Amino acid sequence: MVASRKTVLIGLAIVLIVALTFFPMYSNTLAQTDTTFTSNDKFSIPELNGSIRFYVNGTYSSATLQNNTWVFTDLKLANSPIVGTLKISVENSNITVYYYRTFPQFGRSTSIKFNVEGQGKQSVNLGLNTTKQTNPSDWLITIPNGGIVVNGIGWNLLPDNTVIVNGLRGNVTISHFNYTMPASTGPFYVQHSIAIITVAVGVAVIAVAVVIKIKVRG
Repeated sequence: MVASRKTVLIGLAIVLIVALTFFPMYSNTLAQTDTTFTSNDKFSIPELNGSIRFYVNGTYSSATLQNNTWVFTDLKLANSPIVGTLKISVENSNITVYYYRTFPQFGRSTSIKFNVEGQGKQSVNLGLNTTKQTNPSDWLITIPNGGIVVNGIGWNLLPDNTVIVNGLRGNVTISHFNYTMPASTGPFYVQHSIAIITVAVGVAVIAVAVVIKIKVRG
């Protein structure tokens, strides 16, 4: 009996931890009218002889061509866990975006993977939540078979955190890793979500331990 109660209590604590961890991911989602696109839609840049497609369907609140750069606001792909802003330009090449993902809860990383047809140039801005210039060491650009592209040869980083990829073909993955916790905006429970989660987890663990101890004594 004690063992079964212990198992139930531990299970409840795990559920509480998971719920509190993932809750902030959806707390900032607001009702809005989104535009749906499919994998057949093409976003062309005539002046640069380039085009962009997405491998999967998705939605966005706006998509505008600004200075030969497509700006997708509140972009959400079918295979990605969260919305974001993406600025991307393509010159003398055509690309197909496989995924655009960000993971704010764990590792705080953002990455995009696309296939390049033609030997041209691509510029990608992942819409990072920072006003500071990042360091090239925070970035990882890979090509098929696990090859890592060296900064200054196949790619370079601009002051506004735009990555310029030049002359690469096939599948290219651009990833940024943020090792600091960005400031949160919104209600109190969102701004202090990490602290709340930490306290809640601690309380849950202590509660489980106390109940188990009481049951054992009883």
